[in-house]
Amino acid sequence: MRLLILFLFFFLNSCATKEYLEETNKCLLEGYNKFPVVIEKVTKHETRAQSVYIGEKCTNYYVGGRNGSVSTICSPQYSSIYVPYTYVEDVDINKKIRKSFVRSCAENNCLEIYGNRRCKSK
Repeated sequence: MRLLILFLFFFLNSCATKEYLEETNKCLLEGYNKFPVVIEKVTKHETRAQSVYIGEKCTNYYVGGRNGSVSTICSPQYSSIYVPYTYVEDVDINKKIRKSFVRSCAENNCLEIYGNRRCKSK
């Protein structure tokens, strides 16, 4: 779990200063302590495209010279319809508030230490 947290931390903050990342890291454990992972099953509703056969489109071609014949080539035709479906997904209900807490905590620490919210040295 900690490895995943660290990976996400570095991936999401790859544009931040080293000092900002350090402050975020300090706030991360506090954030997980205050707002632990709480998984709930949530029913979600979506739609998906489904291809439906609607018939054939045929084209006549004239083949040959004076005594030529007509040849017909048909190809299947499809249309997309959107079909509703439901599914159950595991969701961490504390994720948004924890992320907000960690960001706010890090920005406040940066403001106190560096005088700005991004921990940029002057």
